[in-house]
Amino acid sequence: MSHNITLNRKEIEFITTHLMGEQFPTEREKIVKKLEKCLNPIKISSRKQKGRNLQKWVCEQIAKLFNIEYDQQDDDCPIHSREMGQSGVDVIIWGELQQRFPFAIECKSSEQLNLPQTIKQVKKNAKGKHWIIVHKKKAFKKPVVIMDWDCFYKLCVDFLFRWMHNDKGY
Repeated sequence: MSHNITLNRKEIEFITTHLMGEQFPTEREKIVKKLEKCLNPIKISSRKQKGRNLQKWVCEQIAKLFNIEYDQQDDDCPIHSREMGQSGVDVIIWGELQQRFPFAIECKSSEQLNLPQTIKQVKKNAKGKHWIIVHKKKAFKKPVVIMDWDCFYKLCVDFLFRWMHNDKGY
């Protein structure tokens, strides 16, 4: 079982100093590494870069899916990654592509995800559209998608309908 605790810098330094004399080197090293990591959290600029990279990756994947060229610098490109710090969805889609891919997308590249807060955020930004959350975490080999059950169910029904009617669209 895992429990979260809050320690200040002085407390962490005290614990790491006193752990050096323990008889269990493997466990000691693991604990010391975890505590030292707390003293050197990821910089804000690095966090933002991780977010930008995920947003760009999502844009590229959607562009591949619809066989369009993705160019963040081209104002006519129907897909764009929103600049950091601006409000709204993380991936902006417009024009015909928006009709073909009707999702509001929120990207999160983090080890911890506050899912209720993220769902609230994406619903607010979705403005009535379907929404998806793309979450990337080191432990995952690839990003995962989180979506509303009703939307997933509708996608499955649409897929099955086309499959049953031998529509070659899938």
